[in-house]
Amino acid sequence: MDQFPYLPKATQDALLAGPALAPPPGVTPNFKNPPNNNALAHGVMAACLAVSTLCLLLRIWLAILSRRVKGCYLGWTFCCYRLVDVVGYFVHQWDVILRSLIDLSYYVSIGGVLYSVTLPLLKVAILLEWTQMFVPRGTRNAFWWTCWALIGVQVLFGIAAVVALNLVCVPYRAIYDFTVPGKCYNKHTVDLASASVHLLTDVIMLVLPQRVIWGLQLSLRKKLGVSVVFSLGLLALVSAICRLQVTVTYATAQDVTYTLGPVVFWAFAEMTCGFVVSCMPAAPRLLKETRVLHRIKKALGMQTTTLDGTTGATAGMSRSKGTALNMSKPATAADKYHMIDEDGVSLENLGGGAKSESTEHLQEVSAAKLSGHSILRTTHVTVKGEYIHDEGKEMLPDFWSVWYKAQIDRPASGRLVS
Repeated sequence: MDQFPYLPKATQDALLAGPALAPPPGVTPNFKNPPNNNALAHGVMAACLAVSTLCLLLRIWLAILSRRVKGCYLGWTFCCYRLVDVVGYFVHQWDVILRSLIDLSYYVSIGGVLYSVTLPLLKVAILLEWTQMFVPRGTRNAFWWTCWALIGVQVLFGIAAVVALNLVCVPYRAIYDFTVPGKCYNKHTVDLASASVHLLTDVIMLVLPQRVIWGLQLSLRKKLGVSVVFSLGLLALVSAICRLQVTVTYATAQDVTYTLGPVVFWAFAEMTCGFVVSCMPAAPRLLKETRVLHRIKKALGMQTTTLDGTTGATAGMSRSKGTALNMSKPATAADKYHMIDEDGVSLENLGGGAKSESTEHLQEVSAAKLSGHSILRTTHVTVKGEYIHDEGKEMLPDFWSVWYKAQIDRPASGRLVS
């Protein structure tokens, strides 16, 4: 291809109308309907796009994700879908007209730049969130310095990769249009360096939070739960390993149109895992705020335990009498405490000094009947995080426990009083 711009015009036109690669012996090029696996491409890209969209919506609900990340990711997705129409996925190069490689190279070039922006920004967002989550304010420990070192690597390498990809050829048009004379260097060197750097950072980011999590003063069950959430980076690590392997194959292959598909798919999977890792720690909070689990259980007809131990249809009758428990029999030791269901008790504000049915019912109950243990009122409690320091131990933020309870635990919506 280096000498192509200097060939006579008639020779160029003839070559551009022919196969992009000499077919194997006995194989006839099929330009009209070449064998492909576009259905697989549509399935993989649609699945990655759906998962990433859900994660983006989650981030929008709880905290706005950088618009640059969303824009670059959508641009990358557009380029990947355009390849379906331009050439197709898993199409042998001898079934492709040489002229089509110009459009193919254009979208691959643009997509590579957008990938080099999206993935580093995703990792920077994750690391910044970790520095606020795991490190007390004003503290500069090893975890904090490691996070910021990784942020620096991602930012610097991301900038270097974008600049290098845009200077692969001079002039710029020669990057994708081989009919334009220019001076170029091997672009695959940047691709391999990018895959290697992201693989290394994925390994560090997978291990980094585990040391802090297992050093917290939590029960084994809670440590396991938090550890599993932050172990989702293993998916990104697997994707990065596979992407490095297929990138090496792509860089050394002659049939580039066929070997390009796996590179695109694993890069898609790697970015999708980045969205999942950045959003999963906040997913329990969204589930609690939207009461999705409660609605699902209700739609499926699943029974939930209420304050007075009733289930199913009797729950509504129990709650219609307010928060008072069953007063028709003397309280026993077993009646002192009652299990509150995971969704708590639905509360409503009392309007304008008007008495609700609950308060009227409580006023009608005699003092003798109140000798048992009952829920007489609910109390809203605001918990503030503080720093605690034990001698001989590293200072850990108490807000971690608060964060974990807010994300994982089910908050009680009432207080038992005697």
